[in-house]
Amino acid sequence: MHSAFSLSNLQRLPSGIRDVARRLAGNDPLTAEDLAAFHLLQATPRETLLPLYWKLLDPAQLPQPDALDNPSEHLLLVLEGVTIALKHSFRLAAIHRNSDSGAGVTGRLLPPLIELWDRLFAWVAFIAIHFAALPVRVDLGLDEKSMLWSFLSCSNALFEPSKLVSSTD
Repeated sequence: MHSAFSLSNLQRLPSGIRDVARRLAGNDPLTAEDLAAFHLLQATPRETLLPLYWKLLDPAQLPQPDALDNPSEHLLLVLEGVTIALKHSFRLAAIHRNSDSGAGVTGRLLPPLIELWDRLFAWVAFIAIHFAALPVRVDLGLDEKSMLWSFLSCSNALFEPSKLVSSTD
């Protein structure tokens, strides 16, 4: 696991965000209050929150599809945390994309975002497959096509096609 996902990185956050991030990164069940505070405090994603995105996007939290029929409060909170982490991860890749050169995500952020991609993919695939069954309470803030487009844009920023060596050269 990349060092960017170390929980000690949360220490670099401002105190208000740090306290909420620590609670969310802990082993206690998620609370609606913490998720709401996190969402309100986080106008823009921060790379120091990568440990939190890593935890919230853990594929071990993927529910069984039939759990969506009558979701528990815990599952609803997991899904809300996932949607926040997805949106922030997509935006983080977009913010750090070097759009002038088309070089994609560069620098120290590239390796951890590439490592996070598998988790992003697992959740995006689950959400895309079960989009119609998602509980109404879970607000992605995106329709299905927009979510997939955001994921593809993020993937493009991480795995820039122009970096691939052409076999005709």
